[in-house]
Amino acid sequence: MAADPLIFRGFLFQFNIVHGGSHHHRHKHFADADRHAGNDNPYIMGCFQGKNIIHPLSLLVLTFGWGALILLPLYIWELAVVGSFSVSLVAITSILYVAIFPSIVAYFCWNRGIEMIGANRTGLFMYFIPVFASVMAIFFLGETLHAYHGMGMALILAGMVIFNRKG
Repeated sequence: MAADPLIFRGFLFQFNIVHGGSHHHRHKHFADADRHAGNDNPYIMGCFQGKNIIHPLSLLVLTFGWGALILLPLYIWELAVVGSFSVSLVAITSILYVAIFPSIVAYFCWNRGIEMIGANRTGLFMYFIPVFASVMAIFFLGETLHAYHGMGMALILAGMVIFNRKG
């Protein structure tokens, strides 16, 4: 339990790095939450007064760079054990698709969604991942739609309606 305040402070620090001081009301909210959690560290409170430390695009490049660096030893091992993959049009277009749409475009869309409707409501869209995965599997892979798919989708939609209703 002693690590919980440290984890919370780390989250607040990372949040400040990405979003900076331009959204003061949001920072004040997190600073108040940190204070209520018993974390009166003046350093953390000061983080919410500052400017952006790193631009979100720079953070994206840094994340991709670290990911590639961490995966490099595994790729070298796979080359030594299994060998190289066959270069074909399908392989190249698959790599380009994954590099562009689920990585870069999704990142910008997600951040734009957070700016437009807030983190709480944007986070709800993560519950649509199984819905979209099921629908895409039906269309692209020829999977069969079963009753449990419909029940799961209905529960997800009901949860979204209940959460987003006014009052």
